[in-house]
Amino acid sequence: MKKHLLLAAMLMSSASAMATTDFAQIDTYTIKANHDYLSGIPSTNSNGTVNAIIEIPTGDNEKWEVSKRDGSIINWEFKNGQPRVVHYLGYPGNYGTIPSTALPKSLGGDGDPLDILVLGSAMERGSVAPVRVIGGLKMLDGGSRMTN
Repeated sequence: MKKHLLLAAMLMSSASAMATTDFAQIDTYTIKANHDYLSGIPSTNSNGTVNAIIEIPTGDNEKWEVSKRDGSIINWEFKNGQPRVVHYLGYPGNYGTIPSTALPKSLGGDGDPLDILVLGSAMERGSVAPVRVIGGLKMLDGGSRMTN
């Protein structure tokens, strides 16, 4: 059973103004940034906030993810040759990842960076925002337990 950690966070009142959007839409399925989302951005800031990379905006149902092969790209995930779409309500918050937090399998992780759900209005896919962590959630991923 695959275990995960998903952190819940709140966008700081001034954080939307501080969110960075240094990227371009390459095609329908790809966003390319001028930096590496996975290792080119610190996970935390000096004021105690955590950086959240927004992969899926609040209310959206398209499943996008930062590429592990090229950390400067966010791709719309494909399954069975089709773009992945959640076939129920859209995401209740801005879903994404925390940069520089991947834990290798050899150390007990799953090789992925920590997931994060940022409560608030929809933010632009690909943006990076400073947020405050308010809790964690336990979830299942494909029958696998996730501690988020």
